[in-house]
Amino acid sequence: MKLYSGAEYKNPLTTIKFYYASRCYSLDCDALDNKAASAKWENLPNSSTDTLIFYSQADCTGYRGIARLSIAAGVRNFDQLKGTISSFMVKTKTTTSDTISNFHPFHTRTSLGAKQFVLGYQRQAAVSLT
Repeated sequence: MKLYSGAEYKNPLTTIKFYYASRCYSLDCDALDNKAASAKWENLPNSSTDTLIFYSQADCTGYRGIARLSIAAGVRNFDQLKGTISSFMVKTKTTTSDTISNFHPFHTRTSLGAKQFVLGYQRQAAVSLT
């Protein structure tokens, strides 16, 4: 997943490679916490019930924005959550022990620093605030 500080995928912040669903990933550094305004991704599960949830607080708490992965591969503008993203989670039918794709699990982290890896995008959709 790639995070941007501007809407419409402007001003890249970092790229993040993560491996597990149903695990909270906190943006645990000043360079990332509360900075994201848009995001794009690929190679995530995409059944009709799979979602990527962005949270306004660490540890997947606070306000949340939900992107349905079956129709979205990016969020052009976080709207009400812009500048407050502190954590995220992929919710799927898989469990925490199941990998999202065939990456080696040794490299997973739940607190993310400023240097990660890039994934791309296919389609975009709005995030609903709940």
